[in-house]
Amino acid sequence: TINGGSSSIRVALYDVGAPLRRVLAAKVDRVGLNGTTLTSTDAAGQSQDSRAIDTGDRRSAVVFLLDWLAAFKFLLEGTGSSSLAVLKAHFNFLITIPREIKKRRLLKNQIPDFEVNRKYQGLIIYDYYVRNKRNFTDLTW
Repeated sequence: TINGGSSSIRVALYDVGAPLRRVLAAKVDRVGLNGTTLTSTDAAGQSQDSRAIDTGDRRSAVVFLLDWLAAFKFLLEGTGSSSLAVLKAHFNFLITIPREIKKRRLLKNQIPDFEVNRKYQGLIIYDYYVRNKRNFTDLTW
């Protein structure tokens, strides 16, 4: 389940056996504010982890939370390699940020009308699978 409030997002992962049992819950508090945190609890409601995260907006917080849940789900299913792939993708993204910032600065100096802050506002996965946008040129910026 997913539930969103004005500055928080909560999710829970359930085992669909009988009876229905919550396996994991997580929440992101203070979305869009300083001090955004991700907190997870186990099936008994005991806190498992709490950490500060950097999410500039609600969409980034949702993506971060869903990726984190996917990684945990893969671990529960015994597909650690899939979980590792999610974690590697996040790590790779984080370590490439300084290089990408440097590249953007160079491009901004070389191309007068280069837009550094332009960001796709849609959800790529949704657009690909649901809206059948198969090519970059199909996306609406």
